[in-house]
This record gives sequence, C-alpha cells and structure tokens, in this order.
Amino acid sequence: MFAKVIVDIDNAQVDKTFEYSVPGDMCVSIGQRVLIPFAGKQVEGIVLDLEENNDYDIDKIKSISALREEYPIITAEQIELAIEIKDYYRITLISALHLMYPKVLSGKKYSEKKKRYAVLAADPEAIFSSLLTKKGNIRSEGQCRVVERIIKDGSVLYNSDNASYIKSLERKGFITVITKNVPRMPFASDDAVKSRNIILNKDQENAVETILESNDKYYLLHGVTGSGKTEVYLRVIKDVLSKGKTAILLVPEISLTPQTYYYFADNLGYEIAVMHSGMSDGQRLDEWIKILNGEAKLVIGARSAIFAPLSNIGIIIIDEEHEESYKADNYPRFRAHDIARLRCSHFDSKLVLASATPSVTTYYEAISGGLKLIEMTRRVCDVDMPDVKIVDMREELKNGNTSMISYELKTSIEESLKMGKQNMLFLNRRGYSTRLYCKSCGYVFKCDACDSALIYHKDENLLKCHYCGRTKTIPEKCPVCGKMFLKQLGDGTQKIVESVEELFPHARTLRMDLDSMSRRDAYIDLFREFSEHKADILIGTQMIAKGFDFPDLHLSAVISADSMLGFGGYKSTERAFTHMLQVAGRAGRASKGKVIIQTFSPGHYAVRAASHHDYREFYEKEIAMRRLMHLPPFANLITISFSGREEANVIGAVKDYLKNLSKVYKRYPDAFYKVSARAADIKRIDNIYRYLIIISLKSDSKNDIIDEIVQLFKQSDYNGVMLGFDKE
Repeated sequence: MFAKVIVDIDNAQVDKTFEYSVPGDMCVSIGQRVLIPFAGKQVEGIVLDLEENNDYDIDKIKSISALREEYPIITAEQIELAIEIKDYYRITLISALHLMYPKVLSGKKYSEKKKRYAVLAADPEAIFSSLLTKKGNIRSEGQCRVVERIIKDGSVLYNSDNASYIKSLERKGFITVITKNVPRMPFASDDAVKSRNIILNKDQENAVETILESNDKYYLLHGVTGSGKTEVYLRVIKDVLSKGKTAILLVPEISLTPQTYYYFADNLGYEIAVMHSGMSDGQRLDEWIKILNGEAKLVIGARSAIFAPLSNIGIIIIDEEHEESYKADNYPRFRAHDIARLRCSHFDSKLVLASATPSVTTYYEAISGGLKLIEMTRRVCDVDMPDVKIVDMREELKNGNTSMISYELKTSIEESLKMGKQNMLFLNRRGYSTRLYCKSCGYVFKCDACDSALIYHKDENLLKCHYCGRTKTIPEKCPVCGKMFLKQLGDGTQKIVESVEELFPHARTLRMDLDSMSRRDAYIDLFREFSEHKADILIGTQMIAKGFDFPDLHLSAVISADSMLGFGGYKSTERAFTHMLQVAGRAGRASKGKVIIQTFSPGHYAVRAASHHDYREFYEKEIAMRRLMHLPPFANLITISFSGREEANVIGAVKDYLKNLSKVYKRYPDAFYKVSARAADIKRIDNIYRYLIIISLKSDSKNDIIDEIVQLFKQSDYNGVMLGFDKE
C-alpha cells in the first residue's frame, strides 16, 4: 500500500503530495496524521489518498515512520473542502488543511483529561455490616459517607478530601479505583434556559415553512430585532436533526455562545458541541473529538465552527450575518459565508443568512434573486419598536454641557431606574481617554512602535497601545516642551462608567469591553449577572450590541455616533448604521422601550435611518453611493498588502509590484476600474511598516485576470517584505 502525503510545511515549493510506502503492520486511513522522513528529518504530514500500486521504484520510496493518532482527524469531505479553499483563496493546501482541526494538535498528539473514581467492588450490605462494631456503632463516618455516595451516584471522584477513606475501603476490597476520561465542559450545566411552549406568529411560521419546504438552497432571513429569529432557527434545526442530518449555527461573538447554547440545549434532545476561540485547548479538543466521533449533531460556535468535522450536514445558519467577525483577521483571510456555501454544495444542504441589518452586499444579492428573501417585520407578541430620540450634541455644548452624557440621556436613565428597568450604553472606544496631549505645544503621546495614540487606562494608571500592547507610565511633563500642561481628550468606556456612577451613585453598573472580558468565562458571568437583574446599567463596546436579549432592558443609548462615521474604509457608514440599529434593537423586548442616539451629525442619512428603524431607507442611500463609486457589490476589490521592518524596502516592493501589475492592466484595460497604492490606516504596528495596493475590478471580470494578479503575488520575491492577499 502506498500513501499520498501532504507535508506539514507551509511553503509553495512543497505544496504537493509525496508518496510513501505503508509498512505491512500499519493500518493507515485517508485523513490520518503521520510522521514521515522528509529533507533529512522527521516531519508531520496528512494522508490524502491511498493506492495499491504506483510507477516508482519501490526501493527508492521511503516508508511512513509512525501514526500520530489511531484514527483520521480530517474527513474526506474536509479534504475536498481544503482543496477548494486552496484554489479560492490562493493559499497552500496545508494552510487550508490547518483550518480543519484545532491548532493545539499541531506537532503533538491529542491527550484526554482523566480522573480517578471509586466504585463498589462488594455487596453494599456486606460493606456496611463490616463498618459497624458489635454494638452497632459506626467505625468510620467518612467511609460510610463515601459508600453511600457511591450507591447514590454510581461512583465518587477521588480527591484529597476523601483519599484516606477510599484507600482504607480499597485495602479491604470493598471498592475499586478506576480511571475515566472526563470531558472538559464548555459551560456549566446548571444555567440552562428552561424550555417554553412558544406559539409562533405568522412571520415565524412563514419563515420556518419557507426554509423547510421550498426548493431554494440559499436564504436571507431579514427580521427586525426582537422578531424571534432564534426560535425560527430552533424549529428548523429540530426538523433537520429529526431526519438524521446535522447542523451548524454560527454566532458572531463568543459572548453570545452561552445564551445560544443554553436555549438550544434545553429545547433539543440532541447532543450539542460548542466551538470558539475563548475555550481552553482541552475544551476545544474534547468538543472537536465529540464531533469527529459523531456524538454531536449540532455545532454552535463562532467563525471557526464552520470547519466542524460533521458529516451529512443538513443546514448551516449564520446569525447576525453582517458581522465582520465572520472574516478572519489573519492569513488566510477566509470568510465564513464562502466556506458555508462550499460545504452546502458538498452535502446538498441549505444555508440561511440572518440579520436585522444584513450587509449591503448580501441584501443586494437577495433582492437580485441570488438568495431567497424572507422578511420578518414584527416583533414577537406585537411589541412596538422603541421610540428613538436623536440628541444634537452641538446644542448640548451651547447649553454648557461638555460631558458625554446629555441632559436627555441623564433624564431618561433616571426615569428608567425609577421604573425598576435596566439600561444599556454603547460607546465603541475602550479605555478612559483616547489620547493624552500637551496643551502648550500640542504634542500627542504616541506608541514608540506604532503610529497610533496611546490610550489612558485609569484602572491601571497606564498609557496603553491597543495595537501592540506596549504600555507607558504617565509623565509629569511634556517630553517636547517640558511644560506640565497635559490634558486628556476623548472619553472611553471607563470614563463613561465613572461619569454614570457619579450621576447615579445607587445604580449598579457593569462594563463589557475587551479589557474587562480578558478572564476566561468573564462574559458568561456578566451575561448571567445582567440577566438576573443584578445590575442596572450595562456600559460597553460593540460586544453589547449583538444579539443579547434582556427582557428588563428599557433604555439603550449610543453615546457617540460620530466616533463610528467616516473611519475605517468604505464600509464605515454601514458599520455605524448597523451598530446604531442593533443597539436600538436591544431595548424594549418585553414592553415598549426607548433609544437615544447622541451625535454632532443629526442629519446624516445613517443616523436618520437608524432613528426610523428603517433598514431599507439606509440601504437605498448606501447602494446608490456604491454604484457611483464602483464599490462592492458593483466591483471586485483585491488588496495586496506589503509589510516589513524596513520602510524603504516595503515602498520599493510596492513600486516593483505596480510595475509588474501594469503589464496585466495593458492586456485587460477594460476590466479595471482603479488601482491605488497607499499606506495602511495605521502605517506602522509593532515596528512593522504596512502598505497596500487596492485593485478595483469590474464585477464581471474573468477569473483568469485575478489568476494573473495572484501569479504576480506568488512570483514576487522581496527582501524581507511579506505579502498578503485578500479579495471582496
């Protein structure tokens, strides 16, 4: 037997299979990890195919050295998926295969968590009689408790508290100590949501019926916030599982996983697995093995869960499909939507994209006929959408209010607290203040390794860089002019918490941002605490704007809409609108609520549309602008990134690449809208300089043009400069 093996080396020069013979005493399967001799050392590889014969000289073919595991870690469907990903994203095959299993497995074997348990080895009556004296007194209370617990639960965990009792019972032959594999649970089991007999409204019934019974494969479920989309997911998934198939449900944030898991765990009679990056390595491995063994029928998780090793997938649902977290930040920059479509084509299954604020490109595809559009326009129980008040912060300044809490917001929080209701305040800026500067000379304190201002964190009394993590102590005077006129500017979530606590000293506040959620499971604790109304005001960044359902939440507020408008590329307005509408959608789920949007630009079309809860109003303005500017969905955007420690080398690489790109342009001049080169928004991060070439192609451009651009990318060899590829 001969095996075709891909070597676990991410290099284009070895991006192919190599043949190895299989020792006679070794049983090898496709998808199995093996150790092989390669280039004079033992390396890891993955078996992609097996054959009984080949044309090579058998004496010259090397043999597989050992197996990493006794079973395949990648399914045949995942191998096919990896090959498609390699071609789609122009990456090496091993890079695509790495997406299919937890990174912690790379270079080592999977290890299970084991614990020792005591079980009975004799008749209980005989044990108890021996533990009594002739007068009927108990010889050992501790030993009796251990035996009683074993009788009740079947076994007792061996630990330091009961070790002496268990050893004594074991010496007498009454019990035996065994070792068990213990799954590392992703969540505590006592937090499950109790199942409810929910009666669907007409919108929900129509959505479930359409998805299950129509012949379409791809759907956009566009439902307003609070319209009951999760219950639709539940009904659809339950039907799919009842037919012996499996399902994947993606959520955009780790913080949303617990409430989703609890909801489905208590309403489904099937095993559920969870996958996201916030879990420990052991938890991720145990959940992955559970899926691989076919024990889990539903996988709930963030972006990486799209690669779960399920078979016979019946449906994939992407909740809050508009979220950019579904696109990978690092190489390869895959998008969960693209992977979902590939997997659905493998299993002839259905894909549901769902959101109250679908991405502009997704909605355009839906109204153009590429997706079956399902609209859910009403909230469950016919609760009205909350009233939205736009507060013009220019008027606040005229009236002498320089804080980030407007008079309107202060009054509204007071009223909400008097009603015994909860409040949510959204500000997409971490830290206490966004910059420290000198009032005398204007110097702004910046990171030494990044082209970004340092953020002041009051709880640690440090200046922090949010890009590289470096910190600085606050100086007494300006390093440029030597004067002591230092001032903080721009409020972050920490400052808002402080302001709110000063205004409402008796209110209980919680903060949810990347800094406060650094501890594992911190988001679970916060979700539970706010759900149980142990806090009155939740203050946070975009983490709080996604998918949370708190029945007592009456008031939600956007502290500064302007901090999101016009920053971060052509999608910035779309992101700002999405955040505003999603924040607005958190309020008044059980009864009519109230929303406040604070802004210096009250006439902006994104602000106006959000105040009307009108997605279509925003979409019409945004799609017209994109058509005019030749932006997606009316163009293909390809971004080639250049990064390196020597800025001159990076700039030289950009110029050289542009020179080669001009040859492609000359062959296909009608296919190009625009080619531009510029520094990245943050040019230097951690002393790495970053530049971009952005290529705008007509949306009907042939793939061979993109292939030629990619070939330039692959053939380029620049001194110390790394290149990256992304396309939209």
